[in-house]
Amino acid sequence: MKNHVGLGNGVNESGLFAWLATAATTSPTREVLIEHVESKRLVLTIGELYARSLSFAAGLSSLGIDEGDLIAIWLPNQIEWIVSEFACTALGVAVLGLNTRFRSHEVSHLLNTVSVSAIILPGEFLGIDFIGTLREAITSNLDINVDFIVPQLIFVGDVPAGAYDITPNVARYADVAASAASNQWHDKPHAVSNLFATSGSTSAPKVASHDQSSIVRHSRSGAHALGVRDGDRILAALPLCGVFGFNSVLAVLLGGAGAVLMRTFDAVAAGQLLQSESVTHVVGGDDMLSATFNSIPANVELPAFRRGGIANFVGRAKDVVECADERWNAKIAGVYGSSELFALSAIWPEDADVSVRILGGGVPVDPEIQVRVVDIDTGQAVEDGASGELQFRGYNAISGYVNNQSATAAAITADGWFRTGDLGYVHSGGFVYQCRAREVLRLHGFLVQPGEIEDYFLTNPAVEEVHVVGIETNARTQAIAFVKTRDGTTFDEEDFLDDAKRHLANYKVPSRIIAISEFPTTTGTNGTKVRFEVLRDTGREILLS
Repeated sequence: MKNHVGLGNGVNESGLFAWLATAATTSPTREVLIEHVESKRLVLTIGELYARSLSFAAGLSSLGIDEGDLIAIWLPNQIEWIVSEFACTALGVAVLGLNTRFRSHEVSHLLNTVSVSAIILPGEFLGIDFIGTLREAITSNLDINVDFIVPQLIFVGDVPAGAYDITPNVARYADVAASAASNQWHDKPHAVSNLFATSGSTSAPKVASHDQSSIVRHSRSGAHALGVRDGDRILAALPLCGVFGFNSVLAVLLGGAGAVLMRTFDAVAAGQLLQSESVTHVVGGDDMLSATFNSIPANVELPAFRRGGIANFVGRAKDVVECADERWNAKIAGVYGSSELFALSAIWPEDADVSVRILGGGVPVDPEIQVRVVDIDTGQAVEDGASGELQFRGYNAISGYVNNQSATAAAITADGWFRTGDLGYVHSGGFVYQCRAREVLRLHGFLVQPGEIEDYFLTNPAVEEVHVVGIETNARTQAIAFVKTRDGTTFDEEDFLDDAKRHLANYKVPSRIIAISEFPTTTGTNGTKVRFEVLRDTGREILLS
C-alpha cells in the first residue's frame, strides 16, 4: 500500500510480570533502578524488584484490590513508582499515572473519566498540597457523579494531616509493602496495563490505554532501536506518568539495562549524573537536554554516553543534536510518539546524517507499526514526499479512548487507522513530523508549515529561538513571527522584515516580527512546550491595535 512505513504482523504473548519473573531468575543481581536521595545512593536489583513487587501485590490484595481494578500512581520518579507498576501487573490491575503538577481540575476530570480504586501518593513532596488538591477534586467529582466512590489512599512516607478527612481508607505504603509475598501470580498479557492522559492541548484530556503484551513488545523494540546493551543506563528525568518517560525506562529495563531516576529535574544535577553514573542514554525534550548539556563544563568527558532521543518542543533540537555529536560523539536523534501510540514509536537510526537526526519523526521501531500519509482534506493517499496527515495502525495504536465514544469516533478511520492530527511526509525509510495539522498556515492560498519560516530566521546568528503562528483577520491568515534574540545582540523589526523579503517567497514573509524576552511555556507529562495559544492571543492584540 502506498506510503506505508513498516509492514508485518505478530503478537507478543508475554506479560510484564512474566518478563520480570524470568529476568529475576536469570540475572537477580543486575542493578535496574538507581536513585540519589539527599546524600544516599539507593540501588535496587532486579531480584529485589521482583520480591518487592510480589510483597506489594499481596498487600494490595489484602486491601481488596484485584484484577480489573485501576490504581492511580501520583508520585515523582522514584523506586516505589516502578515497584507499584510491576505489583499491579502481577494482579492484572491497571495503572493510571498522575503528574505531580496536576491540580484539582485535571485530577477531577480524570477521576470522573475512569473509576480509580486507590491512589498512591507522597506523604510530602516539594511542599505540594496533595491533600488539598485531592479534596477539591473529590468534592467536584461528588457534585457531578453520584456513583463516585472515594478511592483508597496509600501514602509513601508519613500520612499527612487531613488525609482521614477525605476517607477512612488510608494506609502507609511501607505497611502495605510489608505483606508476606505470595508466589501466586498469573501471566496476563492481554490485561490492560497502563492508562495515559493525553495532553489536552485542544480539549479536555482524554485517556488512552495499552495492554501488557503491547508494552512488552514495544519495550523490546525500543531497546533494539536505541541499541541498548547489558549494563547500560538511562537518565530517567521525564515523568514516568507520561509515555515519553515510561516507554524509555521500560525499553531500557527490558533491554537488559538500568535507569537512574530523578524525582525532580535539575540541569546541573542531571549533568553530574551523566558523568558519575556512566549514563549511556538520554531521552527528553530539547529544553531539558539543552539545559543539561550547557551545565556540563567544556573539559568534561562522557565516555559512556552514546545515544539518545529528542523531541523538539521549543526549537532547540538542532543545537542539542550537534552539541552531543561534537562534544561526546553521542548520537541523539529525533523521535515520534504520543499517549495513543506510545513514545519512541519511531526514531532515526544512529548512523543517519545529523541533518536527518535533527528532524522529528523517524523510522518505526517495530515492523508491525504501519504509517500512512493522507491528504488532510480528502483523506486520500498523497505522493511520497508530499505533506499530509500521519495515520498509524499496529499493536502500538489504541483502538479508542476510554469512556469517550465521540473522541474515539473522531480519531479512528473507517478502515482502522488512528488519526494523529499531525502533519508529515515520508522520508529516508521513515517519516518526518512537521507540525500539528491545525498549526499549518494557509498564506495567500499556499499551505505553509511554520517551520519553513522559522528555519530561515534561525540562520540569523542573532536569533536564539523563534516561533511563527497564524492569526485570522478579515477572512485571511497573517503570519506573525516571535523572536528571542541572543544576549548582546540588537533587534530591529524593519531590518528583519527587509531581510526576510529578500530571502523568502513573498507569501511566507510574516506581517510582523515581534521581539520577545521569554516564550510562554507549559510543563506537562512529557516535557515543556510552547503555549501557542498565548502567542496567538498576543499576535491578535498587536494586529488589531
